[in-house]
Amino acid sequence: SMVRLGFPESACDTGIGPNRDPSLPYVALSYDSLVTPPSTVAVDLSDTSARRVLKTRDVPGYDPDDFACDRTSVRSRDGEVDIPVSLVYRRDALRGGEGAPTHLLGYGSYGASIECSFRSTRLPLLNRGVVCAIAHVRGGGVLGR
Repeated sequence: SMVRLGFPESACDTGIGPNRDPSLPYVALSYDSLVTPPSTVAVDLSDTSARRVLKTRDVPGYDPDDFACDRTSVRSRDGEVDIPVSLVYRRDALRGGEGAPTHLLGYGSYGASIECSFRSTRLPLLNRGVVCAIAHVRGGGVLGR
């Protein structure tokens, strides 16, 4: 039977990791998100909720609890489709209901898109209260083909 794996963050990037020994009772997955540095996670095949982090990339001075990521959508200009948008920001940047400066990225063409991956190069912006948004526009395959 098929089992859908859930992950704690709505905007993340997962894939099959190194699985060289077929006798192991788990599969290794690569996992990262807009706030979680790349890691390799073991998922138990008999209980997919049982997970163990095998390896993670160290980012000196970074505390993931200071940041959050969300997945939302905006209506296209022609009104035909909702465009998925991934957001990453410092938790203290959006307090009080006020707006924040935003850096918007977007690409979607020929089946390529911008993944919801961790990038330490975003940290200088995030630490200054800038919200980083990724628009997953048409053509990138995020909504299917």
